[in-house]
Amino acid sequence: MIDIFKKETPKRELTEEEKKERTQKWIKAKNELWEKVNRQTEAVASDYVQDIFHRNGISFGNNSISGNVILVDRNQLMNGNSFILGTSGSGKSMEAKNEIINLILATDADVIIIDPEREYVPLVNALHGERVVLSASSDNHINALDINAEYGEGKNPLTDKVEFILSLCEQIDEVTPKQKSIIDRCCRYTSYYMWKVGSNRKITLANKFSFKMQMITVLP
Repeated sequence: MIDIFKKETPKRELTEEEKKERTQKWIKAKNELWEKVNRQTEAVASDYVQDIFHRNGISFGNNSISGNVILVDRNQLMNGNSFILGTSGSGKSMEAKNEIINLILATDADVIIIDPEREYVPLVNALHGERVVLSASSDNHINALDINAEYGEGKNPLTDKVEFILSLCEQIDEVTPKQKSIIDRCCRYTSYYMWKVGSNRKITLANKFSFKMQMITVLP
């Protein structure tokens, strides 16, 4: 067995000038590489750029690559959802208002705005829209227990309403299996009373108990 010992050359500390020179060379090489990659990427993207130009669409600016106008009809997209991101003061609200104006003037779409800060009140008034004020002191209220034959998206509106009421109660507090059963029976009995007996009274949390007492003598 032969052992070969290689004498290591001691590392020399680089001077400040040498460090600066090597750093500049590395930065230059990195910038040249990125410029080359960007040129190739833009060349490929220009051949395969996808423009959106829907008939009767509304304008969403210009394509940054091709420069063509972007006309979008959300109904023709696979998914019409979107959101607007940006820093404070970058124009998020202005972009949303521009889209609302285009939709109102150029389409038959119904626009529903949830505006807790009352930022869109002047726009709604200018477009002759309808304002529905919901607050503890307003005349308008949402009745969570209201139901009709067209309620929900399924075939059974009663089942959809029961699931909604259960989820609403679970948001307020924890609901036990026994309580879920009681809520389910109350919702179904109340709807049966309204439809079979023909009551036109509105059911709310305030009068639900009185309805329950009347149903005792009505239900088979």
